[in-house]
Amino acid sequence: MVNLRKKILLDDPHGTQPQAFNQLGILLLDGSGSMLDESMGGLTKHQAVDQAVRGVFTKFKSSSKRNCFSWATVVFGLDAVIQTPVTTTEKIDDNASYDPLFPKLVNGSGTCLGIGLTLCKSIADRFLENRIVGIPNKVAIVMLSDGMSEENQTRAVVQNLKRNPNIDLFACQLLSSSPSGGEAVGAALLRSIVSDATRGYTTAHDAETIRSFFISSISASAGIPSPT
Repeated sequence: MVNLRKKILLDDPHGTQPQAFNQLGILLLDGSGSMLDESMGGLTKHQAVDQAVRGVFTKFKSSSKRNCFSWATVVFGLDAVIQTPVTTTEKIDDNASYDPLFPKLVNGSGTCLGIGLTLCKSIADRFLENRIVGIPNKVAIVMLSDGMSEENQTRAVVQNLKRNPNIDLFACQLLSSSPSGGEAVGAALLRSIVSDATRGYTTAHDAETIRSFFISSISASAGIPSPT
């Protein structure tokens, strides 16, 4: 019995708890050219996003609930691409690059959030179709954008997404060191499309604020205070 207990501690040093829920976090990352602008902390916006995403994965990999979470990352500009397919926390690489600009994955000459959300919806629908019976199955789509976006397609996709009570929408707006008029327009759109206008939207200037919001959003969707 003692030897078995030692083996469990060696195999699972953080003491993973039984899977009580099945949560997918989809991080939708802006890959437009404006992400080359500077953020705070001596990083460009795209570098701050890369650092934040890696920090999110590191945090969840140390959680006793890590077997309850899976992840995907999607990059969007005028088109969208899956950067990271659905991957469990145990297998996610928190040392990999999640930079939305390097390598170049999308046409970054414009921003169409709706195209990115359309791809996220297909990932979310597939995940929920393969739900684990007997426990809650949820998807959180956390958008990271830094300015204006095409509105009509975005609102149409969001309307469909909000019909599914198992999908939550969150948005983080990454502001520039020198704000522009486009950021105000972008803020209005993002506030209007999240699931909870009070807690589902925030602004950020640096990697740590992005990381904290990603963590709190995924945790809130899963119904837990934090990924401890």
